[in-house]
Amino acid sequence: MSTTSQYVEATQRKAKKSEIMSFRNHRPHLYKKIFTSIGEIDTYYKLQKRRYLNGIMRMQLPDISVELHHSTKGHPRHLEIAKNIEKSLKKNRFQSKNFKIPVSINAIFTTFLPLHMLAKKNSDHKLEWIKQFFDRIQLIFKEDIVQICYEFFVAIDEPIAPVSDFRSTLFYFTIDVGHNDEEKPFIKINLKAERAQLKEFTIANCNRKAFRVGYLKGSSRLEWPCITLNGKEYPVFIQSHAIEALEKRVDCFDFNISMYFIAKSIEKNDMVTFSGSNLLGYYWFDIKLGYFVCCFVSGCLLIKTFLFITMDGTPEGEKINEKFGLEKKGKRYLDIDKLSSFLHTDLESDARIKELFSELGIGQLFEIEKDDAVVEKKQRAEELKRILCLF
Repeated sequence: MSTTSQYVEATQRKAKKSEIMSFRNHRPHLYKKIFTSIGEIDTYYKLQKRRYLNGIMRMQLPDISVELHHSTKGHPRHLEIAKNIEKSLKKNRFQSKNFKIPVSINAIFTTFLPLHMLAKKNSDHKLEWIKQFFDRIQLIFKEDIVQICYEFFVAIDEPIAPVSDFRSTLFYFTIDVGHNDEEKPFIKINLKAERAQLKEFTIANCNRKAFRVGYLKGSSRLEWPCITLNGKEYPVFIQSHAIEALEKRVDCFDFNISMYFIAKSIEKNDMVTFSGSNLLGYYWFDIKLGYFVCCFVSGCLLIKTFLFITMDGTPEGEKINEKFGLEKKGKRYLDIDKLSSFLHTDLESDARIKELFSELGIGQLFEIEKDDAVVEKKQRAEELKRILCLF
C-alpha cells in the first residue's frame, strides 16, 4: 500500500493513533547488499548454507517511518514533505572505506544496525569464523557510526531546509527509537512545524509588519535569538524590505542559507552605532558581509533594511568615500555594492586591489570559500584600477 493511501485510510477511519507513514516492507535482500558492500559476501553464503542467515534476517527493522505531529496534520504540503523525507532516506547513500559499495541510509539503519546489535551480544561466539565476523562488524560500527549519523540527519534535513522559512512555517523534527505494542523495535521521525511570528510596528505614524527571526538549531529545537544590550534581551523582527535587500546584495549563494545566517548573526550580538544608526553586523560564518539597519521599538529590535559592507552608511563604506570621493551612484557604477562583484570577477587575483580593499576593511570578502558560490569570472580588475587611478 502506498504512503498516501495509508494516510488517507487512517484519516477516514479517524483513528486515535498517529498517521504513521512507512513503506512497511521487510526486505531481506538488503542483507546481501550490506554483506557485499563490506566485503563479506563469502560469509553471507556461508551463513546461508548453515541456515544461520534466516535467524539474522528476522532481526531486520521496519523501514524508518515519518509521523505527522499534531502541528502538521491536515496539511497536504506537510504530507508531501514527510513523503520526501522517506524518499531521501532511501535515495541518499552512505559510503566509506568499510562500505565499498554505496548503501542507502535506510538500509544502514534497518539492516546493518540490527546486525551490529547481534554481533555485540554474541562477541564470544564459539565458532571462530563467526566470532571474527562479529568482531569486524563491531569495528565497522565504531569507525563509521559518527558519519552514518551525520548522513542520516542530512537525508532528513534535505527535504526540510528548502521549505522551512521563518516568514511562513519553520519545520523541525525529533527522533524516537523504541518498541511498539508488539515489542517490535522501530525508528520514527516526528515531523513538527511552527507558524511564523508576525508583529505590526508603528514607525513615523506608519504601520510596518515584520517577522520574528528564528531557525532550526540542531535537529529538534527551534531557536528565536535575541539581541542582548545592558543585560536586557530584545526579540528580533525583520521587515520584508530588509530580506529583499539582502537577497539583492548577497547574490552568490542559496538564499535559504543566507536566511539562516540572519539568525546566526543575531547570536553574534555585533551591534554598533554609526552616523546615528544602529547597525547589526551580518556574517557569513565569521566573514562580515554587511549590516542590518535597526531600531528599537515596542521592546523589540526591528531590522529595517540591509546594507552591503561597501555601501554608504557603513563604516567601511565611508572609508571608501573618503579614499576615492565616491558616493552611492559611483559605487553602483563601479559595481562594488554586491557580493558577486568580488566572487565572480578577477578582483581577487589582483594584488594591488586586494591590498587596497584590505586597508579599507573589506579584504575578508576575498576569503569566502569559492566552492559555496557559482563562480563565473568577469574581467574587472584593470577597469577598476583605471577608474580609481591606481596605476
